[in-house]
Amino acid sequence: MRFIRSLQGKVLLSAFIPGALILAIVAVIALVAYEQVARRMVEQRDAELARISAARLRADLTQYTSSLDRVARGMRMDFLYPQQVGATMDIAWGGTEPLLFAFDAGVAVYDAEGLVVWAPLHSALRRQQGFPLPEVFADDRFRDGVFISDVFNDGVTGEDSILISAPIVSGGSEFRGVVAGIATIDDSPMISAYSGALDVRPGPDGLAYLVDGAGRVIYHGQFGLTNRDLSAFAPVASVMNGGQGSLISEDEAGQVVVSGYAPVPGAAWGVVTQERWANVIEPIRSASTNVVRLLLLGGAVTIGVVWFLIRRSLLPIVALNQSARRIAGGDFEHTFSTNTRDEVQELADQFNIMASALKASYAELEDRVALRTGELRDSEQRLRAIVAGAPVMMLATDREGTFTLSEGTGMEAIGLASGAWVGESILESTV
Repeated sequence: MRFIRSLQGKVLLSAFIPGALILAIVAVIALVAYEQVARRMVEQRDAELARISAARLRADLTQYTSSLDRVARGMRMDFLYPQQVGATMDIAWGGTEPLLFAFDAGVAVYDAEGLVVWAPLHSALRRQQGFPLPEVFADDRFRDGVFISDVFNDGVTGEDSILISAPIVSGGSEFRGVVAGIATIDDSPMISAYSGALDVRPGPDGLAYLVDGAGRVIYHGQFGLTNRDLSAFAPVASVMNGGQGSLISEDEAGQVVVSGYAPVPGAAWGVVTQERWANVIEPIRSASTNVVRLLLLGGAVTIGVVWFLIRRSLLPIVALNQSARRIAGGDFEHTFSTNTRDEVQELADQFNIMASALKASYAELEDRVALRTGELRDSEQRLRAIVAGAPVMMLATDREGTFTLSEGTGMEAIGLASGAWVGESILESTV
């Protein structure tokens, strides 16, 4: 408490308290700002990873869609004559379009009514059925260009599959039918295209997966999740609506994850990247803690330097206080000297002038007291001489009735010497 009431304590606390508050505010702001910036960077990174993966996947799919499109635009396909179509497809299967073998559930040619015009011998059952997705015939995307379907259950193979089709047109505008390739989502060679394009790892346990327009998984980095419905998962719902970006949410297992998502160009599909948020935030918070530690260390060093400088600046004032005490104790010969070249030195000079003036004043006072004491002593002696020679008795008592004066020739008249009653009580003496 004594230190707090001292000038040093007040100055140091005045500097420390605002500094500590500012440091605490800066530390909190730095922590929050650093975490927000890092979070935005992670979200931007994952969104960009999803976009790049979607673009890579589309590029890889292009080789399969282009193969079907070349067949659909080939010679002798305009009017879908069975013999001409058969000859064209035999050539394609024979080696000109080796990627057709990626469609493990078969390739077939359908007319504008969805009826089979041609199917390979190993897919004889398919030749007996119509187009597996009759509802898409009303879709302009199906007629205008290469169409990539969502996951559906193929009635021929009984497996969940996807379909890619290229339109057959005559005269450059009249829709005649399609060349369609069907691939299962579990065993098709196209899985290599999915895995190659989605081989991204946002973090140690990061992964990417592919969903169709209904939110069903076409390919997943984790085994056993193919064909699972993830439409309720926030990033999947966003990419189903054509959105692109990233967000933090809970996955199907209830874990908080950061996900990037982007649609696959030319399809209703979407790519989603995923990483556990704990793996992201822990390094960020660790780095934030280090930043706060550096701030605290810097604050402690600053406080130490301020303490040293203030204490050093106050040393002349402390010395001046000690000098004032010496002079107050009567040491008027003492003087105070300093070489700070600031207000403290000016104060010291004024203090010395004051001390010199006080010394002179005190000496003058002593001279006056001595002179006055001599005058009083002379007056007393003259008074006593006058009283001693007076033909009277001069008596005086204090408040308790004790004589303090008994002088005069009257004392001799009653046979007493001068001062005989001094110290006696008036009640015990008879005048």
